[in-house]
Amino acid sequence: MIEDFFNDIKAPDFVKSEFKKDDWYNLLVRARELLAENIKETNIKSKISDSVKIIGKVFIGENCSLGENIVIEGPVYIGDNVEIGHGAYIRSGSIICSNCSVGFVSQVKNSLMMEGSKIANHCFLSDSIIGASSRVGGHCETSNRRFDQGEIEFQYKDNKFKTGLDKLGMVLGEGSRLGGGVFTYPGTMIGKNTFVSTMACVGGYIEPNKFVKYKSDCEIVDNNFKGELKHTYLFEKV
Repeated sequence: MIEDFFNDIKAPDFVKSEFKKDDWYNLLVRARELLAENIKETNIKSKISDSVKIIGKVFIGENCSLGENIVIEGPVYIGDNVEIGHGAYIRSGSIICSNCSVGFVSQVKNSLMMEGSKIANHCFLSDSIIGASSRVGGHCETSNRRFDQGEIEFQYKDNKFKTGLDKLGMVLGEGSRLGGGVFTYPGTMIGKNTFVSTMACVGGYIEPNKFVKYKSDCEIVDNNFKGELKHTYLFEKV
């Protein structure tokens, strides 16, 4: 199964061992524990702004570029040559490998970003695993919990697997891409080298080497509004 998602696990050694297990997706359950075992104290090897707020134990590798007003809530691992935009929020349990990018005002929660993967601006990546060189366009969100907060199953081909998890975002295969504004249902599994077009909403299992095209059905009619729009203030003036 795993070969449909990743050719190679491009991640630190303490993460790679998890992918030798049948329930490799349960890395997301063990992430905070693994990080706590491997990050004994905060170690920052790159120059960062005073406006970056570090909470808990965090490792940041060399030659990283971090913007202003970023919050990093450990335990968190950030590899070498990582770019993180202004206002991003990196939450506990996150493993951002070398040569990754996180766009401004994006949030990464308890997720693994393998080497060379990127998420653009205003994204929410939660309880997810994204493969090497994968891309997530701006304003994408990974839904990670059912309405009834029940166990999340994931589908692989014709089989459904119980995960034992009540939070699971998506697995995005190596080299795969989500266009801007894509939403994924809890437990979405997208194979390697698969593209999902802008504004699509997807779930379940999508095979490797596919292109998911979104067809918009819009009607354009005449605008019969004859009134005048009033100016309103964002903040009420006293």
